[in-house]
Amino acid sequence: MPTRDICCMRCRLKGEIEVFDLNGATPLSKIFKHLGNNPFSGHMHYQCPACGIVLLVNPLDVLGDVAIKGVPAASFSKNKPLMQWISLAERMMH
Repeated sequence: MPTRDICCMRCRLKGEIEVFDLNGATPLSKIFKHLGNNPFSGHMHYQCPACGIVLLVNPLDVLGDVAIKGVPAASFSKNKPLMQWISLAERMMH
């Protein structure tokens, strides 16, 4: 599985998403850790290795050939009441 380029929209770090067969060519300081996905919205969650914020990624963006733009979860939900409700529901599940 080829790696995919990703950019944190908070700190602007550019790196690669975590994949199982990563050959060690990318330093750990540039690997965005996969944290799972949101079953309600479908967003994939990655953690930026530099600023530590959780980024939301649309799964369809992974299929494209351009760098993925990870949107910070806090800023994504700030402008969308539905996302705030979904975030609250996720926290209550854990």
